Amino acid sequence: MQTPLLYEDGLLIKNCQMVYVGKREYKYGRMIMSHMVADTLIELHEMAQTIGIQKKYFQDKKGKPHYDVCKEKKMEAIALGANEVDDRKIIELYRMLNNKKMIKEQMPEPMFNSTTTDATTSVSPACTKPPVVKSLVSVQDLRIGNFVYGVNEYQGTALPICSLHYDNTLRLLVGEKSSIGCFSANEITPIDLDKEWLEIFGFKQRCILYGKKYVEYYDHSKLTICNWGNGFTMINAFAHGIRIELKYVHQLQNLFFAALYKELECIK
Repeated sequence: MQTPLLYEDGLLIKNCQMVYVGKREYKYGRMIMSHMVADTLIELHEMAQTIGIQKKYFQDKKGKPHYDVCKEKKMEAIALGANEVDDRKIIELYRMLNNKKMIKEQMPEPMFNSTTTDATTSVSPACTKPPVVKSLVSVQDLRIGNFVYGVNEYQGTALPICSLHYDNTLRLLVGEKSSIGCFSANEITPIDLDKEWLEIFGFKQRCILYGKKYVEYYDHSKLTICNWGNGFTMINAFAHGIRIELKYVHQLQNLFFAALYKELECIK
Protein backbone atom coordinates (compact mmCIF):
# COMPACT_ATOMS: atom_id res chain seq x y z
CA MET A 1 0.00 0.00 0.00
CA GLN A 2 1.52 3.30 -1.08
CA THR A 3 1.34 6.13 1.45
CA PRO A 4 -0.44 9.30 0.31
CA LEU A 5 1.22 12.55 -0.67
CA LEU A 6 -0.93 15.22 0.93
CA TYR A 7 0.53 18.45 -0.43
CA GLU A 8 3.63 19.64 -2.25
CA ASP A 9 5.80 22.59 -1.14
CA GLY A 10 3.06 23.76 1.17
CA LEU A 11 1.33 22.28 4.15
CA LEU A 12 3.25 19.01 3.94
CA ILE A 13 6.68 18.81 2.35
CA LYS A 14 7.14 15.04 2.20
CA ASN A 15 5.12 11.85 1.93
CA CYS A 16 3.04 10.97 4.95
CA GLN A 17 4.81 7.78 6.08
CA MET A 18 3.81 5.23 8.68
CA VAL A 19 5.45 3.11 11.37
CA TYR A 20 4.16 -0.38 12.19
CA VAL A 21 4.58 -2.93 15.01
CA GLY A 22 3.81 -6.59 14.63
CA LYS A 23 0.91 -8.25 16.42
CA ARG A 24 2.92 -11.46 16.73
CA GLU A 25 4.98 -11.57 19.93
CA TYR A 26 7.85 -13.86 20.88
CA LYS A 27 9.95 -14.45 23.97
CA TYR A 28 13.55 -13.25 24.28
CA GLY A 29 14.73 -14.25 27.72
CA ARG A 30 12.19 -12.75 30.09
CA MET A 31 11.00 -10.13 27.62
CA ILE A 32 8.10 -10.23 25.17
CA MET A 33 9.30 -8.83 21.84
CA SER A 34 7.80 -7.71 18.51
CA HIS A 35 9.17 -6.36 15.23
CA MET A 36 8.88 -2.64 14.41
CA VAL A 37 9.08 -1.61 10.74
CA ALA A 38 8.10 1.41 8.63
CA ASP A 39 7.46 2.64 5.11
CA THR A 40 10.96 4.16 5.05
CA LEU A 41 14.13 3.62 7.05
CA ILE A 42 14.16 7.30 7.96
CA GLU A 43 10.77 6.99 9.68
CA LEU A 44 11.86 3.75 11.34
CA HIS A 45 15.02 5.27 12.81
CA GLU A 46 13.14 8.40 13.92
CA MET A 47 10.57 6.36 15.83
CA ALA A 48 13.28 4.22 17.41
CA GLN A 49 15.12 7.32 18.58
CA THR A 50 11.89 8.82 19.92
CA ILE A 51 11.07 5.81 22.09
CA GLY A 52 14.68 5.49 23.28
CA ILE A 53 16.13 2.67 21.16
CA GLN A 54 19.68 3.21 19.91
CA LYS A 55 20.44 2.82 16.23
CA LYS A 56 23.02 0.11 16.94
CA TYR A 57 20.11 -2.26 17.68
CA PHE A 58 18.78 -1.94 14.12
CA GLN A 59 18.42 -5.36 12.47
CA ASP A 60 18.91 -5.93 8.72
CA LYS A 61 19.61 -9.64 8.55
CA LYS A 62 18.17 -11.75 5.71
CA GLY A 63 16.52 -8.73 4.10
CA LYS A 64 14.30 -7.96 7.11
CA PRO A 65 15.07 -4.38 8.20
CA HIS A 66 13.47 -3.85 11.62
CA TYR A 67 13.92 -3.13 15.31
CA ASP A 68 13.11 -5.66 18.01
CA VAL A 69 10.98 -3.86 20.58
CA CYS A 70 9.83 -5.04 23.98
CA LYS A 71 6.18 -4.76 24.98
CA GLU A 72 6.73 -1.44 26.80
CA LYS A 73 8.42 0.16 23.76
CA LYS A 74 5.74 -1.31 21.50
CA MET A 75 3.01 0.45 23.48
CA GLU A 76 4.99 3.71 23.37
CA ALA A 77 5.24 3.46 19.56
CA ILE A 78 1.49 2.79 19.27
CA ALA A 79 0.76 5.79 21.49
CA LEU A 80 2.85 7.92 19.13
CA GLY A 81 0.92 6.82 16.03
CA ALA A 82 2.33 3.42 15.03
CA ASN A 83 -0.14 0.86 13.68
CA GLU A 84 -0.29 -2.73 14.93
CA VAL A 85 -0.40 -5.12 11.95
CA ASP A 86 -0.23 -8.83 11.18
CA ASP A 87 2.66 -10.85 9.69
CA ARG A 88 1.39 -10.41 6.12
CA LYS A 89 1.79 -6.63 6.36
CA ILE A 90 5.22 -6.97 7.99
CA ILE A 91 6.44 -9.19 5.12
CA GLU A 92 5.02 -6.72 2.59
CA LEU A 93 6.99 -3.91 4.24
CA TYR A 94 10.20 -5.96 4.20
CA ARG A 95 9.75 -6.50 0.46
CA MET A 96 9.03 -2.82 -0.17
CA LEU A 97 12.08 -1.63 1.78
CA ASN A 98 14.34 -4.10 -0.02
CA ASN A 99 13.02 -2.90 -3.41
CA LYS A 100 13.79 0.69 -2.47
CA LYS A 101 17.29 -0.32 -1.41
CA MET A 102 17.85 -2.19 -4.70
CA ILE A 103 16.69 0.77 -6.79
CA LYS A 104 19.01 3.10 -4.89
CA GLU A 105 22.00 0.78 -5.38
CA GLN A 106 21.32 0.51 -9.14
CA MET A 107 21.15 4.28 -9.72
CA PRO A 108 24.05 5.42 -11.96
CA GLU A 109 26.73 7.70 -10.55
CA PRO A 110 26.68 11.31 -11.80
CA MET A 111 29.00 12.04 -14.72
CA PHE A 112 30.57 14.98 -12.95
CA ASN A 113 31.29 15.27 -9.25
CA SER A 114 31.26 18.83 -8.01
CA THR A 115 33.53 17.97 -5.08
CA THR A 116 36.44 16.67 -7.22
CA THR A 117 38.02 18.17 -10.32
CA ASP A 118 40.95 17.29 -12.54
CA ALA A 119 42.43 18.42 -15.83
CA THR A 120 39.81 16.57 -17.87
CA THR A 121 36.74 17.70 -15.93
CA SER A 122 37.62 21.23 -14.91
CA VAL A 123 34.83 23.78 -15.32
CA SER A 124 35.34 27.45 -16.09
CA PRO A 125 33.92 29.81 -13.43
CA ALA A 126 32.24 31.75 -16.21
CA CYS A 127 30.18 28.63 -17.06
CA THR A 128 29.12 27.97 -13.48
CA LYS A 129 25.44 28.80 -12.87
CA PRO A 130 24.59 30.63 -9.65
CA PRO A 131 22.55 28.60 -7.14
CA VAL A 132 18.79 28.96 -7.37
CA VAL A 133 17.44 30.49 -4.16
CA LYS A 134 14.00 29.06 -3.40
CA SER A 135 11.54 31.12 -1.42
CA LEU A 136 10.58 29.75 2.00
CA VAL A 137 6.90 30.24 1.23
CA SER A 138 4.70 30.23 -1.88
CA VAL A 139 1.81 32.65 -2.29
CA GLN A 140 -0.34 29.72 -3.45
CA ASP A 141 0.06 28.15 0.00
CA LEU A 142 -1.23 31.23 1.83
CA ARG A 143 -4.73 32.34 2.78
CA ILE A 144 -6.21 35.61 3.97
CA GLY A 145 -5.71 35.76 7.73
CA ASN A 146 -2.42 33.83 7.73
CA PHE A 147 0.27 35.34 9.92
CA VAL A 148 3.70 36.07 8.38
CA TYR A 149 6.51 38.44 9.24
CA GLY A 150 6.22 42.01 8.03
CA VAL A 151 8.54 43.74 5.56
CA ASN A 152 10.74 46.86 5.78
CA GLU A 153 10.00 48.79 8.97
CA TYR A 154 7.68 45.97 10.11
CA GLN A 155 10.34 43.28 9.77
CA GLY A 156 10.12 40.85 12.69
CA THR A 157 6.51 41.83 13.44
CA ALA A 158 3.78 39.22 12.93
CA LEU A 159 1.11 40.61 10.59
CA PRO A 160 -1.99 38.97 9.05
CA ILE A 161 -2.50 38.80 5.28
CA CYS A 162 -5.45 40.96 4.24
CA SER A 163 -5.47 40.40 0.45
CA LEU A 164 -4.06 38.02 -2.18
CA HIS A 165 -3.72 39.02 -5.83
CA TYR A 166 -3.68 37.31 -9.23
CA ASP A 167 -0.06 38.37 -9.83
CA ASN A 168 1.02 36.30 -6.79
CA THR A 169 1.49 39.30 -4.53
CA LEU A 170 -0.15 40.12 -1.21
CA ARG A 171 -0.85 42.91 1.26
CA LEU A 172 -0.43 42.84 5.05
CA LEU A 173 -2.79 44.38 7.58
CA VAL A 174 -1.30 47.02 9.90
CA GLY A 175 -3.63 48.15 12.65
CA GLU A 176 -7.38 47.84 12.12
CA LYS A 177 -7.82 49.55 8.74
CA SER A 178 -4.46 50.32 7.08
CA SER A 179 -2.36 47.88 5.04
CA ILE A 180 1.05 47.69 3.36
CA GLY A 181 2.15 46.00 0.14
CA CYS A 182 2.22 44.62 -2.46
CA PHE A 183 4.84 41.97 -1.68
CA SER A 184 6.01 38.90 -3.58
CA ALA A 185 6.77 35.50 -2.03
CA ASN A 186 10.51 36.23 -2.08
CA GLU A 187 9.93 39.16 0.30
CA ILE A 188 7.78 37.22 2.78
CA THR A 189 9.26 35.30 5.71
CA PRO A 190 7.09 32.62 7.36
CA ILE A 191 6.84 32.45 11.16
CA ASP A 192 8.28 29.36 12.85
CA LEU A 193 5.72 27.47 14.91
CA ASP A 194 6.61 27.27 18.62
CA LYS A 195 4.97 26.75 22.02
CA GLU A 196 4.16 30.45 22.37
CA TRP A 197 2.12 30.47 19.16
CA LEU A 198 0.25 27.33 20.21
CA GLU A 199 -0.72 29.10 23.45
CA ILE A 200 -1.79 32.18 21.47
CA PHE A 201 -4.15 29.98 19.44
CA GLY A 202 -5.56 28.33 22.57
CA PHE A 203 -3.90 24.90 22.48
CA LYS A 204 -3.71 23.22 25.89
CA GLN A 205 -0.45 21.49 26.83
CA ARG A 206 -0.13 18.11 28.52
CA CYS A 207 2.92 15.91 29.06
CA ILE A 208 3.06 12.10 29.02
CA LEU A 209 5.99 10.06 30.30
CA TYR A 210 7.07 7.32 27.88
CA GLY A 211 9.85 5.32 29.48
CA LYS A 212 12.35 7.96 30.60
CA LYS A 213 11.24 10.66 28.19
CA TYR A 214 8.43 13.21 28.45
CA VAL A 215 6.48 13.86 25.26
CA GLU A 216 4.52 17.11 24.89
CA TYR A 217 0.97 17.11 23.50
CA TYR A 218 -1.11 20.16 22.59
CA ASP A 219 -4.89 19.81 22.20
CA HIS A 220 -7.46 22.09 20.56
CA SER A 221 -10.98 21.01 19.58
CA LYS A 222 -10.50 17.59 17.96
CA LEU A 223 -6.88 18.14 16.91
CA THR A 224 -3.72 17.05 18.71
CA ILE A 225 -0.17 18.21 18.06
CA CYS A 226 2.78 16.24 19.39
CA ASN A 227 6.31 17.51 20.04
CA TRP A 228 8.78 14.63 20.08
CA GLY A 229 11.69 17.01 20.60
CA ASN A 230 12.50 17.46 16.90
CA GLY A 231 9.53 19.56 15.79
CA PHE A 232 5.74 19.64 15.86
CA THR A 233 3.60 16.94 14.27
CA MET A 234 -0.19 16.77 14.01
CA ILE A 235 -1.04 13.14 14.67
CA ASN A 236 -4.82 12.90 14.31
CA ALA A 237 -5.87 15.51 11.78
CA PHE A 238 -7.94 13.40 9.37
CA ALA A 239 -7.55 9.74 10.33
CA HIS A 240 -5.80 7.63 12.93
CA GLY A 241 -2.13 7.10 12.15
CA ILE A 242 -1.66 10.00 9.72
CA ARG A 243 1.15 12.31 10.80
CA ILE A 244 1.55 15.78 9.31
CA GLU A 245 4.66 17.79 10.02
CA LEU A 246 4.18 21.44 10.91
CA LYS A 247 6.96 24.00 10.65
CA TYR A 248 5.25 27.36 10.21
CA VAL A 249 2.32 29.19 11.80
CA HIS A 250 0.43 29.57 8.50
CA GLN A 251 0.59 25.79 7.97
CA LEU A 252 -1.14 25.22 11.31
CA GLN A 253 -3.81 27.82 10.45
CA ASN A 254 -4.51 26.21 7.09
CA LEU A 255 -4.61 22.66 8.44
CA PHE A 256 -6.98 23.67 11.24
CA PHE A 257 -9.36 25.20 8.69
CA ALA A 258 -9.12 22.18 6.37
CA ALA A 259 -9.91 19.77 9.22
CA LEU A 260 -12.63 21.67 11.09
CA TYR A 261 -13.95 24.20 8.52
CA LYS A 262 -13.37 27.11 10.87
CA GLU A 263 -10.61 29.63 11.40
CA LEU A 264 -8.03 29.24 14.14
CA GLU A 265 -8.54 32.32 16.28
CA CYS A 266 -6.08 34.06 18.60
CA ILE A 267 -7.15 34.14 22.23
CA LYS A 268 -4.21 36.21 23.48
